[in-house]
Amino acid sequence: MDFRFFSSRYFRGAMAWAITGIAWCSLAALPGNCPAQTANNSPSPASENRTVDQRLVQAKDGSCQIFVPKPWQDAPDLNSEAVIGVKDPTQREFAMVIADSKTQYTGSLSDYAHDTITRMAGKLTDPQMDAPDTITINGQSAIRQTLRGAYAHLKIVYVITYFESETTLYQLICWSLESLADSAKADFENIAQLFRAGKEQPGKAGVGANFAGRREANVNAVAFGNDPQDRSKLIGMTSPVTVRVEPNTTGNPSVGISEEFVSSVGDQWRSSAWLAAFNACQALNIPVTDVEVLFQTQGSIDGPSAGMLMTSALLALLHGDTPRADTTMTGTINPDGTAGPVGGIPLKIEGAKEKGLKRFGFPIGGRMSVDPRTNLLVDVMEKAQEQGLEVREIRDIYDAYNFLTGKSLNRPEPLSEEDLEPSAEMRKRLSAKTLDWKARFQATLPGVLRKFEGMAHEGPAPVAEYKKKVLMLVQPQLQNVVNESKSADLHEQNGLFALALSEYCEAVCSLRAYDQFLDFVEAAFNGDVEGMKAMVKSAENSVDRIEALGDEMSVNARKNTVGGKISAIAALEAFALGRSLALLGLEHVRNAEKLLQPQPNGQVKQSDSSADLENSLATPSQSSLSSLPSLAQNEAAPRGRRYRGRTTDPGQPNAANVPPAAKLALAAKVVNDLGYAFLFFAGADNLVDAARDLTDFGQEEGPVTDSKKADLSGLSRAYAAAATAA
Repeated sequence: MDFRFFSSRYFRGAMAWAITGIAWCSLAALPGNCPAQTANNSPSPASENRTVDQRLVQAKDGSCQIFVPKPWQDAPDLNSEAVIGVKDPTQREFAMVIADSKTQYTGSLSDYAHDTITRMAGKLTDPQMDAPDTITINGQSAIRQTLRGAYAHLKIVYVITYFESETTLYQLICWSLESLADSAKADFENIAQLFRAGKEQPGKAGVGANFAGRREANVNAVAFGNDPQDRSKLIGMTSPVTVRVEPNTTGNPSVGISEEFVSSVGDQWRSSAWLAAFNACQALNIPVTDVEVLFQTQGSIDGPSAGMLMTSALLALLHGDTPRADTTMTGTINPDGTAGPVGGIPLKIEGAKEKGLKRFGFPIGGRMSVDPRTNLLVDVMEKAQEQGLEVREIRDIYDAYNFLTGKSLNRPEPLSEEDLEPSAEMRKRLSAKTLDWKARFQATLPGVLRKFEGMAHEGPAPVAEYKKKVLMLVQPQLQNVVNESKSADLHEQNGLFALALSEYCEAVCSLRAYDQFLDFVEAAFNGDVEGMKAMVKSAENSVDRIEALGDEMSVNARKNTVGGKISAIAALEAFALGRSLALLGLEHVRNAEKLLQPQPNGQVKQSDSSADLENSLATPSQSSLSSLPSLAQNEAAPRGRRYRGRTTDPGQPNAANVPPAAKLALAAKVVNDLGYAFLFFAGADNLVDAARDLTDFGQEEGPVTDSKKADLSGLSRAYAAAATAA
């Protein structure tokens, strides 16, 4: 190619390599540094003290951005043509970005890489170039090439990554002394992986970091609850929600809830907000760290049923579209973007009609829904049409987006069967890990079954009946676990190790959780209240472990290694499910605490929860969980059997005049809530253990290439989600 036809700007950019080398030399050749660096192969302080904290560096013209380790400093003097220049504090690692307009260079990205590295090599002594490697970063093709050579008697290694946008060609150049190249490799790789190109033009819609300013829309979430005028009556209602999104420059996830009153938004709503942000970003193939999301609510609201509405509204804003003001929908959002079931749809339809809305969506499979007022099945399609509403069944976020905006969202291309087939090495490692979890299952199952069968002994009549009900609930769950293991056996025999591994993990986690739950149930039946409380308190530590797993998620998701991607998969799957279980556990603990709040003597404690509406039992007033053993003892004594446990503490209210059935009803309700709390906490805790075990699996693998993506796809159905989040 004849370089005489290049523009003057391109010549300045190409010739700037000499300036880059000189600038690097002048920075590196500090007293006592340069000679030692050239000969020393030990890790640099930068590599020994790496931090996972990142900071955002934006181009001075706004055309691109990178993330670098937090201690790194701006270095605008590296090159006059660079739009970004940075260096580590020890001045041993450097990076810069040079951008050239496509209006001044008409060649392809491959031509651009060849021409620029050739000119750069001409400025070095004894240059050596690796062959260019086409890679994929953030769903876009890029070219990676390494150049080695000497400049001013210093041996330097340049790692250059070439990107392009619709209007611009980019060179991301990272370099260090040859003796430090290995220790700098991780920093350089992370910088390249987090490169973002492009800047939104006025009036043009963009997503992720490629849009400017704030976008906002209002939607109406549908719900049902007690009529404020008549608490005994259930009605449908709507709650206005403002969805807001703007660019995020912190490099960390930011999903916020703005509530009208203190604690007016529940934990399930908060969890749905995070799932909405994750699924919206996943659908558009942008990192959740690129956007700052806020959901602003009015009044008190909780529950997951607005998840699909929140996700599709956020998608519309990110895509530059406007949600229809006459449209609403109900449905939970699953981690894979599908719509999940909800209750009370007939009432929600009435609430939408009352608000004046014209269009209503509900999850596919929910056409026949129970009306909570009558406990009868209602055809919600017919009911909506009777109310004059246009109605549609929603399968996933793509259906929801189309229904809310009238526009289509591009679906990802499915991988072929060949792409999903793991390599021989990956199959070998999957097989070994599958056998490991199979052995854990086989070692755990007999003991749990023996424990379950041993609990069927007779007790006091009321207790025996209650125990029977609990065990009848546990038995089918244990059978489901056994069936899961049989399915895993079948998949293992057919060589489907990834699926078998997933099923064995799920079976073991469930089995261990039920094993611990049976211990709790035995303590409850024996009146060991202090033991119950201690078990719940200990299990509640799973909340902290889940939050710690969430903190690790952002670190592991950025690692471009097989182990790093597997870490992201395990963390994302376990965090979504484990945190939901932990939140459910906390909710049941709160329910138990409410039941045991001191009440004026003679008054019956009433609760506004839907569970108590369905099971409205008159319960006596009590002030402490420690009074439960005596309630059980009083009820059991006439039949000649007593529970282990403490007698009523001094100072507890005298419940002698309270009917025994009511005493046991309160005890049963409290134990029921604490039991559910313990089971959920145990499930979350075991899930964290499994996730951490799978996180360790694959850490020895190298960087993720296009060929290895198929291996990861075969490992987990959540690979695409994890890769997008990363």
